[in-house]
This record gives sequence, C-alpha cells and structure tokens, in this order.
Amino acid sequence: MAKHNGQVAVSNRGTLCLSALALALLVFLLSGLATAADMSRFQRLVVSLGQAEPAIRGRFARIALLEMAEIHLAEAGLARNQTAQDAEPERLLGWARAVEAYAGQLLRLHEDVEQGAPVLLLPGLVGDTAILVGERSIIISHPRRDQQQALEQAILHVFCGRENCLQLLAARVELAPEPILESPSSRPPSWSFTRSGPVCEQSGLQIQFPAAAGPGAGNLAQYRSLCRQLFAELQLLVAALRSQLRQGVVPEWGALAISATPHRPEHSIRLNSAGDSLLLAVPLLHSTPGLLGHILAWLRPLAESGVAPGLVLQARDLGWFGSPVTPERDSIPSTNP
Repeated sequence: MAKHNGQVAVSNRGTLCLSALALALLVFLLSGLATAADMSRFQRLVVSLGQAEPAIRGRFARIALLEMAEIHLAEAGLARNQTAQDAEPERLLGWARAVEAYAGQLLRLHEDVEQGAPVLLLPGLVGDTAILVGERSIIISHPRRDQQQALEQAILHVFCGRENCLQLLAARVELAPEPILESPSSRPPSWSFTRSGPVCEQSGLQIQFPAAAGPGAGNLAQYRSLCRQLFAELQLLVAALRSQLRQGVVPEWGALAISATPHRPEHSIRLNSAGDSLLLAVPLLHSTPGLLGHILAWLRPLAESGVAPGLVLQARDLGWFGSPVTPERDSIPSTNP
C-alpha cells in the first residue's frame, strides 16, 4: 500500500501470479546477490526458515498474516472515523471497504495455513518478503511505508517469543555474561546526595538532579519516578540489544533512532541501514530529545561486554528540570530513599 492524497491508498502489490517453482527459482537466483551482512535479521530469519520444518514456516506465516490483517483493519477503522471531516466521504469509505476486503483475504490465507496448506517464504532480497500459500502469494507489507520495519519487528517479536530464534539465527559472537541490569529482579538504582542535589546510579550511569530548594527543581518523589522509569527502559533496551547481537545484527550505534508506531504502545528503535529495529515501550527515552545520544558511550559497551564506563548526566541538561548547572563534587554518604 502507498499514501495517496494524504490517505493510505490500496496498492496492487497483493497477489503474485508466479508458480511455486518459478518463485523458488527466483529466490535461488537472487540469493547470490546479498550476503548476510547486507540482510536484516528479518530477512535472515526468512532465509533460515527455508530449511526449517514446514510446521515452523506455517507458524511464521500465520503470525505474519494475522499481524498484517490487524494493521489493515485498524487503518480501515481510522479511515471510517475520518469520514465526517473529509470532503469526499464516499471516496474514503470506498477505500476503507477495499482495505477491509484485503484484510479478509489475509485472514482466509491464515485459515488455509491453519488447515495445513503448504507454505513457501520468499526472502525480500530486492523488495519485501512474500508468503506463498499453495499458489497464492501475499507480500508482507505495512500500509504505511515508513512503518515497514515496525511491522517486521512486530512479527519477529511474536515469532521469536514462541520459537528459538537464537538457534535459527545464532551468530559467532562472544558476549560476556549477562549484566546485572538485564535481570528483571535487578537491584533498584542507588542514591547519594551532593550539595548540588540527589544522584541516582546504576551500572555506572549517574543522573544528577537539582537540589530540591533550587530554582526549577522537582521533588524527591519525581526524581525517584524518573530514575525508575529510565532504568526500567534501559534494562529492556540492553537485553534486546544483546539478543540482537547474538543473532548477528550489527548496530550502527551512531545512527540509533527512536520513533513512535501507529496503533501500538511500543516504539520503533532503528538499529542500522539494513532494516533491523527493535519494538520496545520506551516512552521516556522517546520523549527526551538527545537522551539516546547522551548515553551511547555507556550503552554500547554494556550491551557488547556487560561492563560500562562511568557516565554522569545532568537532569537539567536533559530538559527534565530548570536550566543547566555545574554540579559540585562534595557528596554526602550514599543512602536509598
């Protein structure tokens, strides 16, 4: 699908007319044009599933078809809700009906796979990945082109939650033992108090908050809430990054970017130009401009080796409170409020 006149328009990329034999031959010919380093984790998974048991390919196809059907139905519902404000409501309703019909096709293919129809996955080495069910084929695509990576990550998230993707995509990389930060039962951030204000810290990352009596300062309850939220999000991010590294993903660290995803509470975190991304709920990281860049020197070594250098950030520099200040070094013994 593609946008047209400000709305998402139905594309003609749906059903392919090639036979299974011709499509398989096409994949074989194209496979020599891309190396593993050129492919995203999603593409490499699709390639690896070509050698997997048919039942596993079927489970992947059902997840992808259901995810696409839900997205298209959500887009159609959004269009119907906009008809009251649209100058041509009938045109918008016609588009919504077409999208709902396409979602119906996806659901029927989903049912066919459940009934045991054979599945062939066609890696998107020069375009988007396709699913061939019997002699019918559907392209795995999001109706909003800029959300294609979010769709692929959503499919990966569900599939890898049920299947052993580490085995399917095992990479020859050596990672240190899991850092404490990655464990859901990890210790809470520790606190110390300086003349400039309280400091929370975990795994070498310190956040200096302004003194409660200072201009533009918050209170200790606000500080504690921010720290808990920040380190909870970082815990998720580090765990996800380490999982990606084990599966051969190579992040372009300086280009990491977070964006919102339509119809989902999670955010899309772009990892590299190959199309790898994460789908995580990180509202504080997303809503704090520049925060990801500020912590990069701490985040990368923690994800790669489990050990990070010390890093001190000012809450005011992040835009959380007041204006930037220079902290004093004198501190009062550590405690946990």
